[in-house]
Amino acid sequence: MTGGKSLPGRWTLLMIAVPLLVFLRSPGFFLRPRVWAEEGTVYVQACLDHGIASSLVRPHLGYYSFFNKWAVALSLKGLGLELLPYGTTLLSLVALLAVATAPLWLPCPYWCSPFRKAAVLLFTLVAGCTEIWLNTINVQFYLGLFSAWLLLSDWDDLSGVAFVATLLILTNGALTGVTSVILAPFFLWKGLERWRAGLPLGRFAGIFGILAVGVAVQGTALLVCAGEPAGLQRFDLGNLNHLPWGWFRTCFAVFHNPWIGLLYLPLGLAALPRMLRSHRGAWMLPALPIYVSAIFTFTSLGMEGGERYAFVPTVIFFVLLLHHLDRETRTLLAWATGGLGVLTFAFYFVSFFKTGDCYDPRWVPYRQAYAARGSSIRIFPQWEGSRWEIRTQGR
Repeated sequence: MTGGKSLPGRWTLLMIAVPLLVFLRSPGFFLRPRVWAEEGTVYVQACLDHGIASSLVRPHLGYYSFFNKWAVALSLKGLGLELLPYGTTLLSLVALLAVATAPLWLPCPYWCSPFRKAAVLLFTLVAGCTEIWLNTINVQFYLGLFSAWLLLSDWDDLSGVAFVATLLILTNGALTGVTSVILAPFFLWKGLERWRAGLPLGRFAGIFGILAVGVAVQGTALLVCAGEPAGLQRFDLGNLNHLPWGWFRTCFAVFHNPWIGLLYLPLGLAALPRMLRSHRGAWMLPALPIYVSAIFTFTSLGMEGGERYAFVPTVIFFVLLLHHLDRETRTLLAWATGGLGVLTFAFYFVSFFKTGDCYDPRWVPYRQAYAARGSSIRIFPQWEGSRWEIRTQGR
């Protein structure tokens, strides 16, 4: 849909397919939901140790994570510790679907046709690795993707209701980690371009104001957590020697296969001049995957990068492929781009259902661990040699 208009009938099948695809990836996420890693050891633990009110204002791990905090607090307050993962999983699903379906109502020249809208929506779903799937701790990556979508969109074409929804999602993004606020320089540049062109700045002021508050909050949180292992120490200059390899790991995940990566480069270089001539601000689309993957790797623990840090640049790169696809001229470049896009989607779709690395049916389910609790509840992941747990102290 666009703005506040009702969803056209032709999207009905897609709206049925999306929740079905989400459920079939691994039904256990819904039937036996999990508490994942720091979601339990940090955010649930903070609520249990310090109370819900206090936990809502405390930064952790070098960041302030608003979505994690209110989602965990609401689930704990409303459902209790035993049913907690049902609440956090449902709220994470709402956030995921809000971002994945955003191209249906965010007006943007990069997905201006029904085909492109559907392709971006489905690829956003299948490109999310299991580690970031349906847990509050990693919703920040989906929120970061939404901020990238907003950057590339035409804000003036949004209805009032859609713009309010946009600001609400952006607020959660700006106050949850750094995946959104790192885009502030790009938003500022876009605002300057609007000012030079004599375009209205009211909506820009609202959007950039939220990002500016996010930058201030995240900067303050980093200073408050300076003494923690995941605070300023994550920027230890001794880790700079890990950065090139970490960035390669992130880019490897973007390409999903090194041979596909070798095909991307010449194709991208060939199509770049035409894309840059397409409209004002087109340079942002190829610049974003490079910038985001580098910043995400730099801010990762040990600057070692990894698959989850590749999610946002991967989906943006897919949109770049779609933009190169010219259905009218049917050029060789268009056909090559389309073929590579299909190949990329196929690789991710095949791996989409392989969830055993982060949701192994052999692991002890949360409710079973809760029932057998003594002084702790064992949570996911339950990799060999790891011991992730919530300390209950007899609760």
